[in-house]
Amino acid sequence: LKTKISQLYPQMIAVVTDSQPPSKRDVFFGTYPLVIAKAIYLALSYLYPGNTSLFKGQFQRVLFHSIFRLLTSVDICASTVDFLRQSLYLDQDINVRVNK
Repeated sequence: LKTKISQLYPQMIAVVTDSQPPSKRDVFFGTYPLVIAKAIYLALSYLYPGNTSLFKGQFQRVLFHSIFRLLTSVDICASTVDFLRQSLYLDQDINVRVNK
């Protein structure tokens, strides 16, 4: 899965860069890694419904941070990823406060 996502990411960058104005590109590049991480989390929850408690908390935090780092090559702190997650997925219980 990691290899396939890594192979498709440059293609998606090329499509978005060529077809979208800069303001929309920024939104895409800021949210795409989080959307992929959420999809992986939901797939694990679907495949192992009896073990969903294992995929919450620290596991989810590490998953989102790892995917963000893998796809962007930016090593940002975990609290920044938590902030971005809370901004994108308002229904999640993340221990970070978002000012809007």
